[in-house]
Amino acid sequence: MVGVAFGLAAPPAWAEGAPLEAQSSFEQGRVLRLRGECGAAMPYFRRAYQIYPRGLGSLRNIAECEETNGHLAAARSAWMELARSLLSNAEPRYSGWTEDAAQATARLTPKLGTLTVDVHAVSAVDAPLATAPSTPDIEVSINGERLSSSLLGTPVLRDPGHYVVRAVSRMGEAMQEEVLDLAPGQTRTVDLTLRLLPPEPRVASAQTGSSSGRDAAMWTAFGLGAASLVGAGIAEAERQSALDDRGTTLAACSANSATCTPQNLQSVNDRGNTAATWENVFFVAGGVGLTTGVVLLAIGHSGTSAPSGQSGTRASPAQKTALVASPAGVSITGGF
Repeated sequence: MVGVAFGLAAPPAWAEGAPLEAQSSFEQGRVLRLRGECGAAMPYFRRAYQIYPRGLGSLRNIAECEETNGHLAAARSAWMELARSLLSNAEPRYSGWTEDAAQATARLTPKLGTLTVDVHAVSAVDAPLATAPSTPDIEVSINGERLSSSLLGTPVLRDPGHYVVRAVSRMGEAMQEEVLDLAPGQTRTVDLTLRLLPPEPRVASAQTGSSSGRDAAMWTAFGLGAASLVGAGIAEAERQSALDDRGTTLAACSANSATCTPQNLQSVNDRGNTAATWENVFFVAGGVGLTTGVVLLAIGHSGTSAPSGQSGTRASPAQKTALVASPAGVSITGGF
């Protein structure tokens, strides 16, 4: 930890309209800092700055507390952010802060080291595949903290200390690691090379899922087709019953025409016409269902045929399935 003596930044005269929450957070942070509790004060200063970015006193306190806590790289970044913010905020209460920020930045820079991390991916035969920035399966971390791919290959100022740089890839579970100590003013480069295995082919599992879905659709089509044909048979039986009843009614009319009226035949005719309509609907639906099932059966059969050069391979159950038509109806033989 680096001890640095600062004159505490004077409380800003809050501008009219500044949120009360920002003022309250800032004051709580100052109370803690006056007690020497910079670590506890930091969340309050960050909250105040987040709510009211024009209140630059919060940002200055963040920079000073980071330096007090020995986080020199973070302190330098905060001082530089303060300098940038002052370019568009020339309020009199911040007079002299630009010079303070410049002096702090100049003071801290020599105390930092520079670390560059490069990661390259190669195949198992050392053929280049891609650099890490374009390889999303590679994750790089420094002391357990994930490093953004945008910082790979870029020199970054860091606090002096002990570092563990690690690159991990899910492609073949590859991992490389380098441990180093970074001294003030030192420049270090870490270059990690991952030998990646090609991803496991997923064709077989995809085909299995596709085949399973196709089989379900095929059996559904056959089931609907068969049910529709049964419905057509029932409708035909009802139509024949209506025809028989019509013949009986006509015979009764011939025997006693005095009691025969058009209404006698109307209900019988309606029943016969309805049955004939349903017979046609069920017959068409049955034909469509069975045709769809046969098409899916043919697709499944062609998809499981033996590869070229393996014609002697024993047929799988799907290859032995067949649709058989006979005078008794349509049936399926074999297994799926």
